[in-house]
Amino acid sequence: MSQAVLSERELEVLRSFARRIDPADAGAHNNLGVLYYQKDLVSEAIEQFTHALELDPRMEVARTNLEIAYRASGHYDTLVAELQERLRRKPNDRDARWELGKAYASLGNHAEAVQEFETLLAWHPNDLPALIQVGLAERARSRLEVASEWFSLACERDPTSSVALFHLGETLYHRGLNEQALAALKAAVERNPDNAEAHYLLAFLYGDLGQQDAARAATKRAISLNPTLARAQANLALERVAAKEDRARMTARDQVRPLVVEGGTLAHFNLGLAFRQRGYHLEALREYRLGLDEGEDRRLNLQAMAEVHLLRRDLPAALELYDSLVSDYSDSPKLWNERGVCLHQAGRRDVAAESYQK
Repeated sequence: MSQAVLSERELEVLRSFARRIDPADAGAHNNLGVLYYQKDLVSEAIEQFTHALELDPRMEVARTNLEIAYRASGHYDTLVAELQERLRRKPNDRDARWELGKAYASLGNHAEAVQEFETLLAWHPNDLPALIQVGLAERARSRLEVASEWFSLACERDPTSSVALFHLGETLYHRGLNEQALAALKAAVERNPDNAEAHYLLAFLYGDLGQQDAARAATKRAISLNPTLARAQANLALERVAAKEDRARMTARDQVRPLVVEGGTLAHFNLGLAFRQRGYHLEALREYRLGLDEGEDRRLNLQAMAEVHLLRRDLPAALELYDSLVSDYSDSPKLWNERGVCLHQAGRRDVAAESYQK
């Protein structure tokens, strides 16, 4: 354990949490990591955030928490320096290059991750895990067509891989290629009927295609394989030390929840909220854009997009949307407040104060 001054009772409480959480629940590991970090058990926190990402590589809140914990402890710099030194002494050390690529990917340094995994592929073109990792890194930086090509190549190298087929299907789905995505996901569950994530995504896809019976069956199967998919949880996030005073002051009633608008539907908006609850911010943004394209409530979708940009700390994108929103809906205290938070985090405190006053 890290050297932290904790009472025996506090340690026992933490141990009890560790014993009770579902070992397959990424959100639970993330939240336990936050508790560890708050008690200065940084190495234990890093272990939990890393495990959360292994269970759910798309959980952005866990990735952000891991980055904060790494940088606060100096672990990240030490790890990267050690791996780079290993590779300087022995450039063909596959394990070191793999670990370095994974470290870069975990912290969102996707271009560097791609470089490391492509080096592995130059040595061994049929390295399936490396092919998948390049695809994941390209998708994480929103290069969906390039990611599709890598996942397709992975499927060619190993047509039996349910994992490669799932990632291909997921990427095609995010590109709006529903029929191709359906074929890939069906193939994924044929190869591995216990692939819960593939069944879960099939449910969304069937819903988009209007096949409600198939959607319900896929949802039921996914939840039977992984009950945590049925639970929407609050995934805890660490505050950046340098931005503690800039945190968004959102109350519980401001948090994501499904909405119904009389006289209309909000299918994409509500699906975006579901993705956001699970920390899938890129997927949430995609659904909000589709909602706008299909005529769903403009203000709700634009505000939701601005909030997600703010969560991802893409401040220019968030501010552009908030400026537009307060111009159109100047009577909304919530919009002025969130715009102020965005300006505050960008270091524009005088302008932020004006927005708060509004």
